[in-house]
Amino acid sequence: VGEPFYVDWRTENAKNSAVTGIATSDANGDYLSGSGTLFFETGAAEKIIYITGIPMPAVDDGEADEFFHIRLYNVRSDDPLVIPHITGTNPYTVIITEEP
Repeated sequence: VGEPFYVDWRTENAKNSAVTGIATSDANGDYLSGSGTLFFETGAAEKIIYITGIPMPAVDDGEADEFFHIRLYNVRSDDPLVIPHITGTNPYTVIITEEP
């Protein structure tokens, strides 16, 4: 990656799978939704996105593995001559597993 750029991200529910909760104590949810903007410095190729699984503390309720998505969008640069783009899987699937 030769020039710095920005990319926005957001979580998305998957059909018939993990659902967004409203608080860390929400027993009906699987994760807290999130969104934000990542800034990639010159030469950077990776960033970490943190998502909170819920409920907290964790409850083993015997559910099968579930999933949700993280979508990247609105990639941009401060330099009008740089036109960044997203390649690869988008949205990216995140799998939630229960550990006994």
